[in-house]
Amino acid sequence: MSTLRSLIENCDSKGSLRIAYAARQRQIETDCMTEEFTGQEERRKSPRFSVKAPVTVLIGDLALPAYTRNVSERGVYFYVSPTESELIPQNFDFLLELPPEVTISNWCSIRCQGRLVRRDETSSGAPGIAAEILHYSILREAATKT
Repeated sequence: MSTLRSLIENCDSKGSLRIAYAARQRQIETDCMTEEFTGQEERRKSPRFSVKAPVTVLIGDLALPAYTRNVSERGVYFYVSPTESELIPQNFDFLLELPPEVTISNWCSIRCQGRLVRRDETSSGAPGIAAEILHYSILREAATKT
C-alpha cells in the first residue's frame, strides 16, 4: 500500500510535487512545542500538516464540497456541511487539491480512496471527518487555479 509520503517523495524526484520545507519546519516546531507543553511524546505515526485545501467527496453522482484542517501521509481531516456529513459512507473516494504552499509548485489534484475513521461535532457547526487514505493517484498538476 502506498502512502502520501511516498507519493510526495516520488513526485519530488520528478519535480512535479514537493512538500514545502517551511511547512516541515513549522510542523517540527509545533511538535516540539506540543511535546514541551504537554510533557508527552507525540504518538502519531506520521506528522500532520495544517493546511486549508479544497476537497470534493465523491459519492455516486454526488460531489460534496469540503475543506481540510490537516493532511498527513496516512490520512486527512476535513469539514463538510452539516446536512451532508451523514451521506459519507464507510469507504469513499475524494479529490484533494493541494495548493502551491504545500507543493512548492502548482496546484495538484490527487484522487484518493478513503475509509471513514470518525465523525466529530465541532463548535463551528461544520462536522469534522477523519479519514484514512487507502490509495491515491495524481490526476494533474494545474498551472494555475482561480
